[in-house]
Amino acid sequence: MRLRKTEQTELKNKAVKMHQQGKFNKEIAKELNITEKTAGKWIKDFKQQTKRLETIKTNLINRLEQTLKDKTSTPKDIYCLIQSLNMWQNTSIC
Repeated sequence: MRLRKTEQTELKNKAVKMHQQGKFNKEIAKELNITEKTAGKWIKDFKQQTKRLETIKTNLINRLEQTLKDKTSTPKDIYCLIQSLNMWQNTSIC
């Protein structure tokens, strides 16, 4: 039986939290009644998404630093970058 999107998301979140607590894919799979392969894929997807978000954060911070140093930057330029950083901080992975 296929899970609803919300149920699958809930299980993925549980799997990630269990992984962060140090549990292995085999333990996660058994406890959540999913395959070990599925647990591994969910954890891998989470790690990739986390890495992408960290890259975005780093790029935004670098752009903000450059913008602050640039004497031709406007307050609007700075404001837009700060807003982007705020959005990034409010992005939830789990």
